[in-house]
Amino acid sequence: MCYGVSENGNAQIQYSLGHDSRVTIGVYDVIGRKVMSFDEGYQQAGAYIVSFNGANLASGVYLFRILTNSGHMTIKVLILK
Repeated sequence: MCYGVSENGNAQIQYSLGHDSRVTIGVYDVIGRKVMSFDEGYQQAGAYIVSFNGANLASGVYLFRILTNSGHMTIKVLILK
């Protein structure tokens, strides 16, 4: 499960893991350039929240990609200023 909530350029991405896994999180613009990275590492099964501040980014659509041992999740976040 994964979803984002945007407010004033800020977003909280909530996701959950069914199994312990290595996790990598990146934010990409629509042409695939990585614009931000988050801590990578091993996480235990459970629910997590990642806070994102998009104040330094231009208005537009961004993709959050969460990679785990068992697959990936991608969600769109729209930043409006």
